[in-house]
Amino acid sequence: MTDRRSEGPVAVAHVITGLLVGGAETALTRLLEALPRPEFPALVISLLPEGPMAEGMRGLGCQVVSLDLHRGVPT
Repeated sequence: MTDRRSEGPVAVAHVITGLLVGGAETALTRLLEALPRPEFPALVISLLPEGPMAEGMRGLGCQVVSLDLHRGVPT
């Protein structure tokens, strides 16, 4: 197995529907907690407006952005 540390950071983007409190959001938070931040800088993209989980992810050193879309059929 190759030692990745000599190759530099690998930026990772995580796309999720929204950041309300739920199973997928909790699983993403646990994943973000487990990844070493300098080696894997993380961007979280929420399709819906931000929810309460966003601040906790920012507290882990992740950038969080919202596309501020709304549920339903696009007009």
